[in-house]
Amino acid sequence: SYLACTRKNTYKCLKRVKSFCLGIINFKFRFLFNNPHSIL
Repeated sequence: SYLACTRKNTYKCLKRVKSFCLGIINFKFRFLFNNPHSIL
């Protein structure tokens, strides 16, 4: 889906990628918070 971006829906795609990255970061922080002794 990332490679399928065109100029028309670049904004929509960037928005999606951004939310995806934020989701990953959120997940990692939550994981670290729940498991403070484990190192990613």
